[in-house]
Amino acid sequence: MPEPDNGSLTRAELSGEPNDSHRSAEASDRRHGSESIDRLGRLRRQIRDRFGPVGSEPVLRALDWALAHSPERENEIARLGSLLLAQHADHASLAAMFLSRAASDAALGPLPNEFGDEISGLVLDLRSVSPASDHEDGLGVLDLRPLMDSMTRDVRSVLLRVAGCVFDLENAAQSTHERSDLRPMAREAFDVHAPLAERLGLYQLRRRLEDAAFRVLEPEVYRELSAAVAPIREQDEACVRILVDGVVRLLSRNGVTAEVVGRTKGLYSLYQKMLRKQCSVDQIMDRVGVRVIVDSVPTCYQVLGLLHAHFCPIPGTFHDYVGRPKENGYQSLHTCVHPLPGASAKPVEFQIRTQAMHTNAEFGAAAHWRYKNRCDADVIRSDQLRWLGDLSARCQVLDSPEFLEELRRQVYEEQIVVFQEEGGQLRLPAGSTVRDFLSRTLGWDRPDVVVHINGVHADDGAVLRDGDTVRASAARGRLS
Repeated sequence: MPEPDNGSLTRAELSGEPNDSHRSAEASDRRHGSESIDRLGRLRRQIRDRFGPVGSEPVLRALDWALAHSPERENEIARLGSLLLAQHADHASLAAMFLSRAASDAALGPLPNEFGDEISGLVLDLRSVSPASDHEDGLGVLDLRPLMDSMTRDVRSVLLRVAGCVFDLENAAQSTHERSDLRPMAREAFDVHAPLAERLGLYQLRRRLEDAAFRVLEPEVYRELSAAVAPIREQDEACVRILVDGVVRLLSRNGVTAEVVGRTKGLYSLYQKMLRKQCSVDQIMDRVGVRVIVDSVPTCYQVLGLLHAHFCPIPGTFHDYVGRPKENGYQSLHTCVHPLPGASAKPVEFQIRTQAMHTNAEFGAAAHWRYKNRCDADVIRSDQLRWLGDLSARCQVLDSPEFLEELRRQVYEEQIVVFQEEGGQLRLPAGSTVRDFLSRTLGWDRPDVVVHINGVHADDGAVLRDGDTVRASAARGRLS
């Protein structure tokens, strides 16, 4: 029998020799230390490969500065760096994230001299707004105004805030302990960061953000849905693997070179669609998806024709966002098909796009620096900043609930596209009337304006439909 523990020290403890528990703890420390060193080594190599000798210098200097000021955050800083590299963030964004996670307010003073105005400005923007902590039901107006101000100064701060929020929530969601103090952060993620990520094209981060916030805010619902989806997801993933192989062979036989990637829908996205359509998970049409990435726009339409000829297209599911991009610049062809009619009722959504469209779709404003054509990059960035500026102006005159509703409306509300006879197109909320069209194009009500929709005279209360062509002219003569 083992001797009872009487609280006395063992011979090994008296002599300073490590006992088994000490050895185990030391081995664990060595293992985690080795993993951390390996992770940092990989991160440094990736930074050098991505930015070259000149571009990597300030990033590596910022990394060393952060590790020196907050060595206890080494693992967090390294993992955040990997997350931002996966998002194709530029060198200034990466350096700013390192510094903002490690710097105390006192240490921020000399940053402009050490790292320059661009990086220091991003750090100060990130540190200028405290994370949500006191508003269980959402953000207060005093929180929102400096938040929007910081984002309008540099669109990259949106990427940094969203990425930081994703990192914090995913870490918390994996914890075995429920963290009620994280609920305000998760609420902020849904109310502010997810809509901004959607509007600026940060789709990959938005999906992860929503799933992590969902897990924090609705842990029981998350667990139940996760358990219900698990067996279906196995089937979905098996279906995706078979389908990807088949599509690669189909395209190859027809001389098309493409990257074909499968995906399954995120949990929160599934949950929202189930609520919206009042249906079960197995009735969600785009639960399984395949993305086809090609080298040109004509090839996009060629692939669409091959898919429709080979599979069974589902009526009403085709959307051409290449010819008519979404307001945030998103471009892709979407179509749903039954890949195995008679054998499987599982519908599959295909997204067909070029590599440039894919880069913009996955990384949005964060990828503006990757464009070979500097003019294209400047246009994309300018459009995003203009939208953020308009939104920030609305934030100054609306209280918090009204502003959040405005943000949701601008990002998520179903929209139609109408064409102006003299050229150009305009996106309006579904259900918009001629009066709304005139307000957006002329800026005020004009009683002397005559409007024709598709060549037919219409009054100002007529409801517009997707694809309508509208001509507005003065009752006598042309509009000035």
